[in-house]
Amino acid sequence: MSFQIFVDPDVNCTFVRYSKFVQGEGLSAINQIIQNSRFRHGMNILRDTRQIVLPDKLDYAWFKNDFEDIYTREHLLMQGSLFAWLVGSPADYAKAHSWALVTRTMSGQNRRAFRNMDAAKDWLDIPVNYTINYAPDYSTK
Repeated sequence: MSFQIFVDPDVNCTFVRYSKFVQGEGLSAINQIIQNSRFRHGMNILRDTRQIVLPDKLDYAWFKNDFEDIYTREHLLMQGSLFAWLVGSPADYAKAHSWALVTRTMSGQNRRAFRNMDAAKDWLDIPVNYTINYAPDYSTK
C-alpha cells in the first residue's frame, strides 16, 4: 500500500499521506477511510502528496475526461466534506488545482489545492499546532 491513513473525529478530519503514486489508490484510500470505525459521514479530508511527484498525465483533460466515474463514486462517499490536497511543487499544484476546478460543480463537497500545510489546516479549521499521527495501530481503531 502506498498510503497511510489517520482518522480523527476530534478535528473532523481524515488524513491520507502518500509515499508513491499508484493509479486508483485515491479511491482505495477513500474506501478504507469510510470503513474505519472512527470515520463519521461528512468528515473533511487532507490528502498529502508532498513526498511524491505526480505524473504529467494528471492534467485538466485527464481529470475532466478519464476520471468521471471515480469522482462520482468518491463524491457519494464523501458528501458534506472539505477536501484539501497538499502538494510539494508548483507543477503538482497545477495538477491538484485542475482536480479542484473539474469538481467545483459537485454539490456537497468543496475541494482545494494547497502548497502549505498551515494554510490547509486553517481552511479545514484544524489548529496549526495539531500533530497528525499516522501510527498504524492508532489510525485503525
